[in-house]
Amino acid sequence: MDSSPWENLLRAFLGHPCFRLIVVCLLLVVAIDSRSVAQEKPAAVAECKNLIKPSDLKQLKADAQKFRKAMGKSSLSQSDINTIKNFAKIQVLQMSLEEKRRSLPDIRKTIKQDFLRASSASTELLLAELLKQSQKLLNCPLPVRLNAVLLIGELNRTPANLTKKIPAVPYEEKTEVLLSIIKDPKQHPAVKIAAVNGLYRVCKDSSLKVTLRKKVGATVVAELKNPKADTWYKRVCIATLGVVDDLYDARRKPYIIQTLSAILTDNQEAWLVRAAAANALGRAKMDGQINLPLINYEIARFMYDLARQFNRNPRHYYWKTCVFQVYTAYRKLDARDIALLDRVKSPPLSKHRSNVEETYDQILPIINAIYSTPKPLPKVKIPAVPKDRLEALKDFIEKNRPANLSLAPGLPPLHQAAADKKK
Repeated sequence: MDSSPWENLLRAFLGHPCFRLIVVCLLLVVAIDSRSVAQEKPAAVAECKNLIKPSDLKQLKADAQKFRKAMGKSSLSQSDINTIKNFAKIQVLQMSLEEKRRSLPDIRKTIKQDFLRASSASTELLLAELLKQSQKLLNCPLPVRLNAVLLIGELNRTPANLTKKIPAVPYEEKTEVLLSIIKDPKQHPAVKIAAVNGLYRVCKDSSLKVTLRKKVGATVVAELKNPKADTWYKRVCIATLGVVDDLYDARRKPYIIQTLSAILTDNQEAWLVRAAAANALGRAKMDGQINLPLINYEIARFMYDLARQFNRNPRHYYWKTCVFQVYTAYRKLDARDIALLDRVKSPPLSKHRSNVEETYDQILPIINAIYSTPKPLPKVKIPAVPKDRLEALKDFIEKNRPANLSLAPGLPPLHQAAADKKK
């Protein structure tokens, strides 16, 4: 794609599920005022009011200096431990106060800044207390719940080192809490999205145990099977599946690859969701048993169908996002990332290198044709994908249909599985 690295980085940031979460959270903070809080269930409002008293805020100010002094110590006394725990408790639970509704992001920011002062001796104590107290807010009105889950998702064992380009290491102990939030059928979608994004960070940037990765994978797959899940939530779930780094379930089935491939080939699914599945397939864990030529074939088919629909109605807002998702399934975004073109450079997937590279060469002109179109403003003509490019891709697809339509040994044909699902 003819873009500078900075432009590609910006596009990646704007298209990332975490950025979209930030935007929605800001809108929620602005839009949800005292009138919307009044519409919450009385039990939730009452429970929130009983967590802390406004007078406790005076204690917060009085103990601030003592708290920060204790946080910097290399060895903690019982008095230091009590100071840190009590201060963290009030810091978090003050979010339950109605008078603090419009200050919730600022409270989270202050908590994170205080954590940067933590010594190795106080880090684990503070993280455990912040996680414990945040859970008490999960039955409060929506603005409080949302910020509580955002805080949980932001808990890091070590901060980022921007100079060395080392990301923050998430606090793994929050994983079970985030999973419980996702499993709660009564929880608000915005809160569940925040929880899934927290799991994305944990899976990508921490050394999460295999057992927990399997729990994350199974939970997210189950969420994707919920017929009431909306497009945005599905996309966030799919992005997280791409970094779970797990392959087989207890039945020795590549459950993540199966789930993502089924979504990619589901013609009834939204274009954005299918594109997210293509992207995640570029990152999901694979071994030599996975039928990568079949995945490549399905991505090429997806691009052909997408290009035809683009030519019919090029003004839909999501086309560029879709093709960028497919592009980054093959091309990694940064040094820490992984994509299909990187995977096939070494065993066990190197046997599919020519297949992957040929597929990429065929779909890249389609991606560029759509991505380079102007903004769909009124009276601005949107050029169609050239007919010869579409014909070339169609011819490639017809000549490269895999003989084996199973994703892995022992699995039914992918197309047949998709057809059964629709019935």
